[in-house]
Amino acid sequence: MANNEYPDKVECPLVGHEIDAGDCIENRDIVEGAITPNIPPDFTKNRGWKGTCRACKWHDIY
Repeated sequence: MANNEYPDKVECPLVGHEIDAGDCIENRDIVEGAITPNIPPDFTKNRGWKGTCRACKWHDIY
């Protein structure tokens, strides 16, 4: 872990495995419209990927 509060990797429901916390933050920022989408197809293969990301327990933590 980078610090005592946040893990370096988190389980991502978009891809079904752990991803780097930085990728999680980037996905969240894309979903919220804070940055221009440049997301790998694995993360967006499901129609409701934005809702899945918003529902994830990590969405509002980072």
